[in-house]
Amino acid sequence: MKIPFKFNGSGSEYFKIWIVNILFTILTLGIYSAWAKVRTKRYFYSKTLIDNSSFEYHATPIQILKSRIIALVLIIIYGFVSSNPDNYIITLLMAASFYLSLPFLISKAIIFNARNSSWRNIRFGFNTDSLGEAYKVYLLLPILIPFTLSLIVPYISYKGWKFYISNAKFGKSHFEFDTAKISSFYKIYFICLFFIVLLIFVLGGTAYLRFKNEDIFIMTFVQIIPLFFTIVFIIIFNSYRVLVRNIALNNMVISKHTFESTVKLPSFFKIYFTNFFLIIITLGLFLPWAKVRMTKYLASNLFLLPEGDLNSFVQSEIKKVGAFGEEFTDISDVDIGGL
Repeated sequence: MKIPFKFNGSGSEYFKIWIVNILFTILTLGIYSAWAKVRTKRYFYSKTLIDNSSFEYHATPIQILKSRIIALVLIIIYGFVSSNPDNYIITLLMAASFYLSLPFLISKAIIFNARNSSWRNIRFGFNTDSLGEAYKVYLLLPILIPFTLSLIVPYISYKGWKFYISNAKFGKSHFEFDTAKISSFYKIYFICLFFIVLLIFVLGGTAYLRFKNEDIFIMTFVQIIPLFFTIVFIIIFNSYRVLVRNIALNNMVISKHTFESTVKLPSFFKIYFTNFFLIIITLGLFLPWAKVRMTKYLASNLFLLPEGDLNSFVQSEIKKVGAFGEEFTDISDVDIGGL
């Protein structure tokens, strides 16, 4: 039996929230952005359902506002220091410190969002001892991309999803990612790489046959290269992202309950590009409908495959949490990852 995820929000509903968020954020010089973020998350969580039960988001605007005040202070200090050429050493040290702190910020963001999310009154969670893994995935491995001619990218994707899934939990039950194979990620990567090479040869060959004169050929090729590579990058990057997402979610398990993601590239790009053109035509006013359309499509192509009775699993989690207690010790901390 498959239990589908559902998103029953609408573009018109979200537009009202979105436009108010923008107006109040402008009028308050950005202060309202913390409330805007919470309102948006609560709307999308409440409209996303599994087995007719919606998700909930519990963070407060004050938690997020604190992080943004900290970010603003740091930006002002950095701007002041970097404006003086004599402070170039301090500027470099501050920039390096920020870069080195990124895995910490990402890890805190994941923990914060997980602990402030729930389904059927059971909180999600994330392993707080995962900071070392975060530094490996988000700092050390990306450094190797140029040295491996990007061949390490599928491995980074695998490790990133493994970090995100295997450290997550629902109540007292941990998610697992043990069935995923690195070879599946490399297969998708090389397929995408093949199409990049193929498109380059097709375009180059077509342009050469059309303009055999060398000067005209070079001029034509130079003119279309920026547009061509932009389109290719968008298509290939999103194809890789969508297919890897399918692989990752199809290998996610919790207490023998599995998931199935069935996103198809033609349908995805139909929504993606129509959203893109409608946003341009409407000067950005279509953004709420675009976000709702994509969210609804992704949700409709995600299924839970329960092993046995789902209600029994939920009741079991409620008892576990009640028996052992759940220490949401930093649930009142600032949203460091929401800078």
